[in-house]
Amino acid sequence: MKRLLVPLLVLVGIVAGGCIIQSSTIYKDGDGRTHFVGLASNLSKVDVVSAAVEVKFFDSSNNLLATEWTTPCTRTLPKSQSSPVESIIPAGVTASRTETVVHPMTYGAKTAPDFDIRNQELVVSSDITHLTGEVKNNDDVTFYGVQACVAYFDDDGDVVRVGRAYLDPAKLPAGDTGTFDVAVEGSPDDFAEYQLWVDATTRTPTDVTAPVVVGPDELPGVATATPTSTSTPTATPTP
Repeated sequence: MKRLLVPLLVLVGIVAGGCIIQSSTIYKDGDGRTHFVGLASNLSKVDVVSAAVEVKFFDSSNNLLATEWTTPCTRTLPKSQSSPVESIIPAGVTASRTETVVHPMTYGAKTAPDFDIRNQELVVSSDITHLTGEVKNNDDVTFYGVQACVAYFDDDGDVVRVGRAYLDPAKLPAGDTGTFDVAVEGSPDDFAEYQLWVDATTRTPTDVTAPVVVGPDELPGVATATPTSTSTPTATPTP
């Protein structure tokens, strides 16, 4: 996957509740789709339990082309921390500038779960990179909607792609293990390093755990096995 940087692009970030997009860029992939990638940063002194990102794309005449809503790589933004974000608009739409707003939905204190993340492996098929692995719940509570998210970075440390998937199963009782398969377009040759986040909820929407972050500085070895499908198997989170 070759990144085609869009020239003369103006990136505007609006601070909302102490949150902002930083280190953002925009590029077109080989299929002509426009990708906006960056870091959603919580500059406030309180934890954000749930955050949403609004990305507006404009042409050179300042006409609004599209408004896309997405979420950071993790649903939580602890104070003074960042999480990658990606928004994609269809092929044929050429943006000259963007405006972004990070909306902090709710606030609250969070505790990181005791997750054991292991057996990470890259599997590549048809220019799709799968990061697979396992998550064991070593905590004494049941977690719901357990989600893995991986961000890939280039040699300059900029975000290139972001992918996410629920664990299978998405509900993880104490002592149980779930598996993840997060797929993004591109091959490991397009990426320099990656970072993996795993987060979850307990019973109530505001009771969201702080994300567990793992991942080596460099990519793990690429498996030679070919997956049976290029789609990402995901589980439907348990309410």
